Amino acid sequence: MGLIKKTAGAIRVNLVDILIFELLYRIFVFPVFLFALEQGLRLAMEAAGFSYITEENLAGFLIRPATLLLLCHQQTASCKTLIFLFDESVY
Repeated sequence: MGLIKKTAGAIRVNLVDILIFELLYRIFVFPVFLFALEQGLRLAMEAAGFSYITEENLAGFLIRPATLLLLCHQQTASCKTLIFLFDESVY
C-alpha cells in the first residue's frame, strides 16, 4: 500500500511537468512517426512493385520479403526511438 501512496504523491507533485511533457511529446513526435510510417510504407510498396494497396492485393503485398523486411525494420526503429525518448525523459 505504501508504494501506491508514494506513486500517487510523486504524480501529484510532478503533475504539471508530466502534462507538459505529454503535450509536447504528442505534438512533436506524432507527426515525425506519421511521416516515417508513410515513407516506410511508400518504400515498401516500391520495393514490392505496388503503386497502391487494395483488399485484393494486400496479401500479395504483405508476403513479399522486401515488405516484411522494411516493415520489421521500421517497427524496430520506432521502438528504439520510443525507448530512447522515455529514457531521456527521466533526467
